[in-house]
Amino acid sequence: MTLSTMHDRYSDLSRTIPSEGIRMRNPPVVVAPNEENLAFEIADWSIRLTDGLHAFLSSLSMVKISWHLAPSSALARALEADAWIRSNYLDQGYSFSFLEELFSGDMAYLDLGSMILENRAPDAGYKGALQYCKIDGQPVDVGAFYPFEYHWGVVALVRKGASGALSDRVWLLQQEQDPWIVDMNVTLAQYVELAYRARGFHHWQLAYLNRNDPTFARMKFALPKMFPTATFGESIFESSP
Repeated sequence: MTLSTMHDRYSDLSRTIPSEGIRMRNPPVVVAPNEENLAFEIADWSIRLTDGLHAFLSSLSMVKISWHLAPSSALARALEADAWIRSNYLDQGYSFSFLEELFSGDMAYLDLGSMILENRAPDAGYKGALQYCKIDGQPVDVGAFYPFEYHWGVVALVRKGASGALSDRVWLLQQEQDPWIVDMNVTLAQYVELAYRARGFHHWQLAYLNRNDPTFARMKFALPKMFPTATFGESIFESSP
């Protein structure tokens, strides 16, 4: 996805999120990059970026979208009465207020400066989990990872190589019980495209990595009902971004 295409699509998404049943937590922000944004500099980075990666990271910091199911809306009432919801959640003891949180999403990417400051902060939240993880059986070099997106208990990270160059390959950290980290085998641009397809549905990354994760079934069920003008289903993650 090119920068112009990305902003066109995200801008269109922020304008067309259905008003009935979907509520925005904050006004959506999607601002196209300008020369001032792309010239953003921070002294003593200690990392190297290609011009393309620099531009991409600078532009993505202008995307902030967060939505959730509106309580007591017609959509919420229809979902609560659905047989699939009753069988898989309500009859299992889950409250519908819990589902209102599950059926929500966020897309909010850190700007380059925040990524660097988080990386350098000794008490950054993701580091506590990352220090318990291993890659290829070896302890993780915590300082080599820069957070790109905090997303409901998981963190998308990019990694600095031995040469000091920042890669555009995305790693996913599950930072809650029994933390783990995995290479998602996607670039930042691919990650952003996948997030767009999933509308930032909470834990879409887990569904992408494992179709058996409960999130995948929730997405297949909920997204067509919540975003009726979009097309979702088995193919949501099938094609390469």
